[in-house]
Amino acid sequence: MPGSFDGKLGLARAQTYVASEAFSFLRACHFNDLPSPHSAVLYRMAHLTLTNVHQCYGDRPILRGVSWSLTGGQTGVVLGASGSGKTTLLRSIAGLTPIKSGSIAIDSRDVTNVVAHRRGVAMGFQNDRLYPHQSIKRMLVESARCGGDKDPRSTAKHIADRLGVADHWHRLPDAISGGQRQRISVAKAILRRTPVCLFDEPLASNDVGRRESEMQWLRSVAHEMAQDRVWVLVTHDGDAALRLADQLAVMRVGKLVQIDSPEVIYQKPLFRSVAEAIGSPLVNWIDRHQCPVGWESILGDSDGLAIRPHNVRLQEQTPMAGDDQLATRVVIETVRTIDRGTLVEARNSGDSSYCWRVLVHEGGYVPAIGQVVALMVKREQIHSLPDDVTPT
Repeated sequence: MPGSFDGKLGLARAQTYVASEAFSFLRACHFNDLPSPHSAVLYRMAHLTLTNVHQCYGDRPILRGVSWSLTGGQTGVVLGASGSGKTTLLRSIAGLTPIKSGSIAIDSRDVTNVVAHRRGVAMGFQNDRLYPHQSIKRMLVESARCGGDKDPRSTAKHIADRLGVADHWHRLPDAISGGQRQRISVAKAILRRTPVCLFDEPLASNDVGRRESEMQWLRSVAHEMAQDRVWVLVTHDGDAALRLADQLAVMRVGKLVQIDSPEVIYQKPLFRSVAEAIGSPLVNWIDRHQCPVGWESILGDSDGLAIRPHNVRLQEQTPMAGDDQLATRVVIETVRTIDRGTLVEARNSGDSSYCWRVLVHEGGYVPAIGQVVALMVKREQIHSLPDDVTPT
């Protein structure tokens, strides 16, 4: 009986192996039937165009009239909080979730009703989608082969080296960390060399040190390999968005509320939610009723003022009044050392309803806790903004 049992177990394993090999073969054949990403007929310089895209889950709107256009060589980053609709937007572009209305075009070809595997889109998921029975080597080599690479093994090995997973080349997904699995998922999407490449929170599973190096890697690879392709990343990390984006789109309640270069969005936000989405420490937001005395004139019809902590200055004596800056007296509440300098928190003297955040760079004036000092901001560095975006 033991021999009979071992024979059955061996047969079952053999059948499982054959089935997995057959599935992988059919999958490879299926993708190899697709037009080559380098085909001069279908794919020259890629374009991605979203026009008035709406999406709902039941009666609940998720995407509200999203319109956006990206050209090959551009990396577009969608920045937003959890639940804002970022992942739904990616899934809609990929064809994994049908949209309610609007249109999606890739390279001037309307793909709104085209099935996912024929859109020319690759996607790296936030939660990795790796075959548990395949080694890292096999997954990357197959992805490179599907992308039409003439030397898929060398290309896959090069990517593995750059990602820091070459030492685990022969391991299965269960034998590597979550951050490493996510890097493999990103690499698979890149190696497919599709006109449009999507990444859902590609840095989320990495620790701080690895996230820093991977941001640099993603940026360099985008310039190296995406010269004629469109990359779209979604993230909730404002620092990563600023560093990776050619075009930055801030999403709130299913809307892209502002689309522009990272520099413009940082320096000229249109809404409070945009100002608060990027920058560390968090931007100072002062409601109308919290404004210091004498600051009301700069408000106009806006709901409040947004001021970056690094644009706020402190000094012992109150300066002479002038047209170029505003000032008030504050009481220092906390002083903390952070990676970018010293973070000082202070409250308006005589009115403790608002707490200021001030970033003092090395060599700057740092008062003592409890000290009353002057706080100053140049008028040109104060943004008077609407409070938020109203869903429609």
